[in-house]
Amino acid sequence: MDDFLDDNWILQKLGQNAKGKRVEFHHPFDNTWHRGTVVEVFEGSSVVSVALDDGKTKNLELGKQGLRLVSPKQDS
Repeated sequence: MDDFLDDNWILQKLGQNAKGKRVEFHHPFDNTWHRGTVVEVFEGSSVVSVALDDGKTKNLELGKQGLRLVSPKQDS
């Protein structure tokens, strides 16, 4: 869980520079991870919009959902 908190903190500190970062978010209902790209960071909040690889877009609140950065090595 600490890794999630660290990655959430990094994404928050990046602010608008988080756009384009590859991430995975944890879907607790079926215990799966979904990959996508940060496409929007909402100023004044801890919400990011992620374009998922399956074509859907999801708004995620940092610190409230399992969200982790994906390294370029993991993404290939």
